[in-house]
Amino acid sequence: PSHDTFRRVFVRIDPQAFESCFTNWVGTLAAPGEREVVAIDGKTLRGSFDRGREQSPLHGVNAWASERRLVLGQHRVDSQSNEITAIPALLDSLVLGNTRVTLDAMGCQKNIAQCIVDREADYLLVLKANHGNDYAAVRSHFERHCFGRGATVRLVLDAFGEGHGRLVRRRVFADPRAASLETLNDWPRLKTVLAVEAIRSVNGSDQVEAEIRDFLSSFAGDPLILAQA
Repeated sequence: PSHDTFRRVFVRIDPQAFESCFTNWVGTLAAPGEREVVAIDGKTLRGSFDRGREQSPLHGVNAWASERRLVLGQHRVDSQSNEITAIPALLDSLVLGNTRVTLDAMGCQKNIAQCIVDREADYLLVLKANHGNDYAAVRSHFERHCFGRGATVRLVLDAFGEGHGRLVRRRVFADPRAASLETLNDWPRLKTVLAVEAIRSVNGSDQVEAEIRDFLSSFAGDPLILAQA
């Protein structure tokens, strides 16, 4: 068919109907499994903006199956909204049973955690300082039980990696007891809290930097699975 014919056919496609069909089709290719980690992340489509028309770039949230290396689904973020409202819509379209779903700090919301457990999956969420009391309680707990003198929580993972000219040591601590902290009692099915310490050195120099990140998870199984996720 000519370019004009193709264009006339293409513009008649209902994008929502196409998205639904695509997601259902991908679901037949990638049945969920216990080892699968589904990463939810925001993406901006390069070159999708138009300054002349004052059109902002197209932004969406993607679901990436890390084991199968497959995009499971996408959902556009409305220009008047943000990722927090788009993520539940994406989750509702996916088959997620028995998977671990990871999100960054933007997705660390109780309603999103509830959406994930409702889909028979487990969440692994980055906890940042914007969750004031929760963050402070978790930091204090791990400082006493993992990083302080006389620490009692054992390491789940102690691994070294190299990339981008840096040597990185990652130490992962997991403590189910932290899930019972009073300030965390309204997180859906919270079972495990993790602290990940990353110590980075720039190769060939004496520069060293350290960072600790905290995570909340509904997963109650082997903490090594969470550390790998």
